[in-house]
Amino acid sequence: MKAIEAGAADSSIQPSAPLNTRYAVIRAKLGATLAIVAAGFVRTLSASETPNAGPWNVMVVPSCQTVFSEDATERFNRHCAGCHSKDGRAQTPVARQRHVRDLSECKLNDDDIVKQILGGTRDKTNTFKMPPFAEKLSRAEAEILVPLVRSFRPALPTNTQRPNTQPADPGPRLAGIVSFPGCRYAVLEKAPYSQCYFVLTRWETHEGITLDALDSAHSTVQIRLAGQNSARTLKINTPPPPPYSRPFFSSLFGSADDTRHELMLENVSTDLFFFFYAKLTGRTLLRSPRLPETSFTLSAAAKDPSGLIRILDNALTSKGIATILDGEKFLQVVPAAQTQGHKSDVESTPAANSYRTEEIAGQRTFINLPYTHLLEALKLYAGFSGRTLDIAGEPRALDTIVRLTTQSALSTSECEHAFEVLLGWSGHKLVPASQDSLKIVATAQLSP
Repeated sequence: MKAIEAGAADSSIQPSAPLNTRYAVIRAKLGATLAIVAAGFVRTLSASETPNAGPWNVMVVPSCQTVFSEDATERFNRHCAGCHSKDGRAQTPVARQRHVRDLSECKLNDDDIVKQILGGTRDKTNTFKMPPFAEKLSRAEAEILVPLVRSFRPALPTNTQRPNTQPADPGPRLAGIVSFPGCRYAVLEKAPYSQCYFVLTRWETHEGITLDALDSAHSTVQIRLAGQNSARTLKINTPPPPPYSRPFFSSLFGSADDTRHELMLENVSTDLFFFFYAKLTGRTLLRSPRLPETSFTLSAAAKDPSGLIRILDNALTSKGIATILDGEKFLQVVPAAQTQGHKSDVESTPAANSYRTEEIAGQRTFINLPYTHLLEALKLYAGFSGRTLDIAGEPRALDTIVRLTTQSALSTSECEHAFEVLLGWSGHKLVPASQDSLKIVATAQLSP
């Protein structure tokens, strides 16, 4: 829109110019403006395939507990994403034409996933729906993809209890609306109180639910359920952010929300709130197990993501939650009352890293542990770092629930730091038991 405003102020149209020349110039400028608007309209309709839309086009939150390598992501994007989409939702034009499976609905076991990757799949006419990859991938390379494929599946919700007044099958609830330049999404909760969310852009489908229309100005969306002809209108009570004054030409040719970032949420879980917060900051959140149980309702708008982050920070502050920058990739999220002296409580123990003087070449990892006991998380960590975990006399404090989803691939030492922070909050440390194993000890047992 800056180009449009500059054109409006162009001094090349002089009052003394012939009338038909002046009109020709105006027509040319208006034509160029309409072309820009039309191009923007096309980009909006195909938002799920634009670079800006990628981080917001998400699977069910939370998704399955998995740990997979950066190599798995690169291989999936190279061989599989053309049909299945990078998020597994199969929303590409090729996927719609071939009726490609939404991987969040795939219930195959690990061995059958490998068989389908290598052998392909056929339709009723014995024609390949999915080509075999046996000539491109070895079995070991196909097995690397399995944890990533499983990560697209929804995890079991942590709270499935509903009030007795709720109908048995109330259908999805509109929990929020995301409206960013180039991407607009409806945030849907699969059923009230399920705390299992997914995000759709217009004309996308997930588990038989299609988003037909989205009206952020009135906080409404229209969805269509599989097998039903009529659309259903859903509304949230959260009012849209107030409009703001805009230059004349921007107001004339732009929509109300095409230049700012808006986020409306109504009674959403802490998990979903932190999902958006992590996406905006681009940092992996290390969440204290002592965070208060709460929910969030807000209506926020800003001209850029950093402005929206500040608004979300204020929402956290109002709930007694603080954030602490931790290096380049992490953000610690703790109760505000515990910020004093917090860093000294989670410093890494040098002894824990004494056998890790060198990184494993090329090993970088994505971690998705949406709801996991700390002890189980530590076992997973020890496994993918090539060590074993000595759990003799395991402390009960490790029954703590952790939620850890990385926003970028982490090196082995970065993974160690993340788990040491989470372990430190329970009053324990990881120390080497031998060359190839770790053990857990209480901090009080360590010599000063």
